[in-house]
Amino acid sequence: MFNQPSDLKFADMKLADFDDYRWEELLSHMSFEEALDYALQSGRGFAAVDSIGIPTGSYAENGAGIAWLDAASQEKQAPWKVEKPTTGSYPNQTIGYFNTYAIWASSFNREVMNEIGRLMGNDSIIGDKPVVWLPGANTHRTPYGGRASQYFSEDPVLTGICTMEVAYSALQKGGIITAKHFAFNDQEGGRSGISPFMSEQRAREIELRAFQIPVEMHKYDTAEKDYALLGIMTSFSKIGAVECTASKGLMTNILRNEWGFNGYVVSDLKDDLDIMPQTFLAGSTGYDWRTYNIDIEPYFNVEEFKYDKDVVNGIVEACHRKMWVFAHTPLINSVNRSTHSIWNMTWWRGSYIAAISVSGTALAAGVVLYCLSFVFGRKEEN
Repeated sequence: MFNQPSDLKFADMKLADFDDYRWEELLSHMSFEEALDYALQSGRGFAAVDSIGIPTGSYAENGAGIAWLDAASQEKQAPWKVEKPTTGSYPNQTIGYFNTYAIWASSFNREVMNEIGRLMGNDSIIGDKPVVWLPGANTHRTPYGGRASQYFSEDPVLTGICTMEVAYSALQKGGIITAKHFAFNDQEGGRSGISPFMSEQRAREIELRAFQIPVEMHKYDTAEKDYALLGIMTSFSKIGAVECTASKGLMTNILRNEWGFNGYVVSDLKDDLDIMPQTFLAGSTGYDWRTYNIDIEPYFNVEEFKYDKDVVNGIVEACHRKMWVFAHTPLINSVNRSTHSIWNMTWWRGSYIAAISVSGTALAAGVVLYCLSFVFGRKEEN
């Protein structure tokens, strides 16, 4: 399954279908250690896979709002920025760039949602972050909810439509929207231990509907392409006594088998890392870990499951899904077949590089000739 000979590289999989037969060959070329690191690291950054030419990269924290533009820009009056306050109750805190999601949803305007998605897609390109962690698609329960500002509405259909429009528009730029928190994130306080119990009817008609609409995205399907939400962030919540990340019924039976979701599923923070084998078996693809170098030994012993076929298959499938998503983002344009060079030469890049070279040579020659004519002209005058 691992360390098999292959000439395939990740760059060869640009826009490849999810079930392209080449994925099996590409994935088998990795080592077990590479597969595990790549599957685990779905947080602030994703791990490099040297054997198949995937460089180290980054995810966006909470998307357009866009912390990286704020950090990267040296221009105090940049149009996307709002200056950080230096006095008052919250000095040196970013005060935000967009109004709250409830205000977006209150417009009942699909075009507005599309424009917001377009901005997020552009920001993902500018910030070199292929995956953006928003919007929130949970249901409002109370105006005092700790994350209510990140969720659209108390109506699951309105929330689902808003999420779909934002995700679709961002996807046109290659930005992968990651709807959160899947699912049943009823409250923010004590969320790591809350265990909602509910009927299946309530779960499907209220809690899950807002995610189902963007995942299926039927409005935009064509004969040539099946559009879909490609990113999900899970919640800290349980379903009864079962962690959402480890629920095969939620992650595989409903999300993947019923709704046809083939994308990236990341935990919230490093939630449930201690039951990592179960999360990969359920269908999760990784963890929101905050560093590139993960010390996993405090959580579990790799030797206990590295020879478990089902767990290993779950890890490999997690890599498959993440790579497939990235193969449809601008990241794929920046990787070459060589891990030592992370950009692709194309005919148009070659053309403008040649044009720059010719123009630069002509300019330099013109300057030299001008100087020579000036010097020899002065000699003749003398």
